[in-house]
Amino acid sequence: SRSMDENIEDAEQFMESRDMDLPIYHYRGRNQEVYSSNLLPTTYVITPDGKIALEEQGMANYNTSEFREFLDTLALPQPQE
Repeated sequence: SRSMDENIEDAEQFMESRDMDLPIYHYRGRNQEVYSSNLLPTTYVITPDGKIALEEQGMANYNTSEFREFLDTLALPQPQE
């Protein structure tokens, strides 16, 4: 996840409070232009090779079996293009 919080610890505490163990990227980090959005929250799911697989603007429920299956599919080795 990427955080707009000035204090990265706020984002870390938010993730921990929801029992999520995902890397957090600060807004001022690299590739700002790629991950730009005028709406908060915006969620990006990035493949292991760095491609955006999903961009969801606004609130969403990611605690679903469908979303977990989507993530599991992304974790599988992908055919080479």
